[in-house]
Amino acid sequence: MLRPKKYISLQDVSDFFCIEVDECREFADFGLITIISKRNEAYIEPQDFERLKSIVSLYKNLGINKEGIEIILSMRNRIIELQEEIDRLNHKVERMENEYVQKNIEMTKKLGIFFEL
Repeated sequence: MLRPKKYISLQDVSDFFCIEVDECREFADFGLITIISKRNEAYIEPQDFERLKSIVSLYKNLGINKEGIEIILSMRNRIIELQEEIDRLNHKVERMENEYVQKNIEMTKKLGIFFEL
């Protein structure tokens, strides 16, 4: 059974981060977060709340503009994708190494060649 999504009101978000609701809307207008309207109330999804933590930190604490935030978040996502690809390739190499070793062990047994390590 699927659980319903829980949304966070834009007012609660703005209170939590000590920013204006309009700033949240600007982030949404710039495509950094998504605002959902339900019953004349604005909300964000929980994953956007986590993303907004980074956005607000970059914006308020470091003074980075929205364009810069977009680039930074895009680069961070790309780094995560590349790390996942590296992990996948490392796993594949490890699996291939194990297969190679196993085949060599089988071949040495067939040929009657044994090595002491």
